[in-house]
Amino acid sequence: MVGDIVLVAEENLPRIRWAMGRVLQVLPGSDNLVRSVRLRTSRGDITRPVAKVHLLKQGLTLISPPGRMPGLLRSEDREKPGYHYRPSETTAKGPTGLAKSGGKKTLLSLTLV
Repeated sequence: MVGDIVLVAEENLPRIRWAMGRVLQVLPGSDNLVRSVRLRTSRGDITRPVAKVHLLKQGLTLISPPGRMPGLLRSEDREKPGYHYRPSETTAKGPTGLAKSGGKKTLLSLTLV
């Protein structure tokens, strides 16, 4: 039907790379059955047999403001993730800069593997 959004099948490309188009005109054969369609794609107008055209959704209308894709949020519209930090404990440090633990100096040692 005129105005439908379709995918144009290409044998040498995966489906994700097929062109999308809008049906401009249906072209019947000599038996008055629709045999091919004229489409408008991003690369221009083309004619393809109906066997190479796959209907995405009947009556689909793409409406979006300029510069916006439907269903996508701008970064400022997204909810910011919340971080829940545990309150840190303050430790008293002696003159050497080592933390005091019960009056004893503790030293952290690391071993490289």
